[in-house]
Amino acid sequence: MAQTINIHPGETAEDAALLAPNEKCLVLGSSGYSGIDAVEWDVEVLPNLVDYDVIIVDVRALDEKKLSFVSNKRLEAIRHQLTRLLDSNGRIIVVTDFIKRHARPKQYPGSADNYDWCPVNIGISNESGESLEIKETRFPRYIQHLQNWPYYFFVPTSCLSQQLTEFYGATSEVKYGVPLSSFVENRYEKTIAGAIHIEVTFKQRKSSGYNSYDDYPDTRDHVTGEIVLLPLIEKLDHKEAVRLVLEDLIGSPMGYAPPSWVDSIVVPHIAEIEIEIKEKEYRIDVISGEIGKLANRRESLNNYRKLLYSSGFDLEEIVKICLEELGAKVTPAKYGQEEYILEYDEVEYLIEVKGVSKSISLGHIRQLNDYILKYEEDMGKACKGILFGNSWRIFPPEERNTSEKPEFPDNVISRAEQWNIALISSAKFFEAFCLFMNDKSKGAQILQDMIKASGIVEFDINQSSEGWAE
Repeated sequence: MAQTINIHPGETAEDAALLAPNEKCLVLGSSGYSGIDAVEWDVEVLPNLVDYDVIIVDVRALDEKKLSFVSNKRLEAIRHQLTRLLDSNGRIIVVTDFIKRHARPKQYPGSADNYDWCPVNIGISNESGESLEIKETRFPRYIQHLQNWPYYFFVPTSCLSQQLTEFYGATSEVKYGVPLSSFVENRYEKTIAGAIHIEVTFKQRKSSGYNSYDDYPDTRDHVTGEIVLLPLIEKLDHKEAVRLVLEDLIGSPMGYAPPSWVDSIVVPHIAEIEIEIKEKEYRIDVISGEIGKLANRRESLNNYRKLLYSSGFDLEEIVKICLEELGAKVTPAKYGQEEYILEYDEVEYLIEVKGVSKSISLGHIRQLNDYILKYEEDMGKACKGILFGNSWRIFPPEERNTSEKPEFPDNVISRAEQWNIALISSAKFFEAFCLFMNDKSKGAQILQDMIKASGIVEFDINQSSEGWAE
């Protein structure tokens, strides 16, 4: 006979909700529930189950076929996490099924069943009937569909899992209690729907007179959260059963989850749409790759702007890259502490690179001249020096090389001319290099202007403002 269970008079749906507003809920085993986190049994990476307050376990989704794909390691990992969940007063709500086993003769253990995820072994007696007695109104939307029962629950004598005793301690040191309370029974008081929790009491050393002994106190040290066992209602699809449990938890109706057989229903034009979606996804992948290449190219080109603002290693590196692109060979310093050697038409030139917040000073040019003298002493021949100066580098290029902000003061220019040193404005070099990027034939001319000049280098190419700003 069908049972009718209603919310108590005067209660609203919110009053009857079993899930507090700030509690997090997860469905383990099946998915497709609007607004609720859910994962399949064989999901590649499990979420952190301990992070949830309530977990609904869809055992019916772990059928023989799915069980064959779920490893012992996965089941043990779930059991360990759910043990921790119970310890933190979390709740596990189990939408149960008959026990199903999968033989694994080449593994240890040699088989697995659809309850091996549970911290406590659940006893299921395959005895059916129709008599129902409601002891407590819990999960009314679910229980009202219960017309008969295919089995009843009990707690086996050896119900503790290895993960549970590893977590709290061996039975030689810890006293466990696993009481089962019923909220639906049959006529002879067997549990059709109920809840269990684990009571933990740690052994204590006591003394009496001259004797000491081990004993367990009357007060339990810890009581875990509960495991709610809901009966199998065979007329309900397993996702519909989970949906009803969720409605009981949140206290209001949910949208219907499609039953599992819906996936096999064919609707016209779906196949064509799926093909079109795949084609467009492929095109997206191709375009995304092209965009990535363009973005890398853009970043590479924008690096040339370092000529205008950087100093130290960054400036030295970008000048080196530019010189090599112009057609010169650049090698590490080998005659002194110059930045590097420029080789062009089988002639060596000493390169010094300076990025400063003011003008290039006499000290900078004297330093380069010392390297030149060292070269002449070692090699027995003269050598030309080239000084790249990114002066006033914190200012925009158009504000540089004024009477107030000279890039190379007069005394620096006269000394450079005297010592046959070329002075290259980093800002002017950037402008010339931008012209080279548009016309590669200008590279040789730029290098010729650099190596022939004494004092300030004037690049003898068609000047343009292109490349200064976007």
